[in-house]
Amino acid sequence: MSMPITIKQIMPIEHGYIVLSRVEDGDGNSHMENLALAGWHYMYVLVDGGEYAPDVPLLYEIDPEGHGGIDDGTSRIVPHRKCPVCGYDMSPRWDDEDDEHLNYYCVRCAYLRRKAKENGGGLDVHQSFHR
Repeated sequence: MSMPITIKQIMPIEHGYIVLSRVEDGDGNSHMENLALAGWHYMYVLVDGGEYAPDVPLLYEIDPEGHGGIDDGTSRIVPHRKCPVCGYDMSPRWDDEDDEHLNYYCVRCAYLRRKAKENGGGLDVHQSFHR
């Protein structure tokens, strides 16, 4: 029998961050998507750890119909970015083949900002596809 979850506190997600949630298409392929654009809402909740465990902050999600629940751990919170070329909001994309590969793509000018793989040391790699 599992213990009921007790939420001790609800906190907003700081301005400037985007929640990417794992979605699956009809073919079984999964990718990360900003579901806030489809009416989903997110916040942090502090969950009571009980007598023997520490309290834990988790992500709480509310779907467009108003049903809510604690995220199953597949969502990622990423910083919001502006395009350094044109100033437009960049769209974050998460490469599902490599969980550490976060991309930002500008739909206006096709500028791509991504984290370097392998020995990149976390440095940003910038690339632009201007004609």
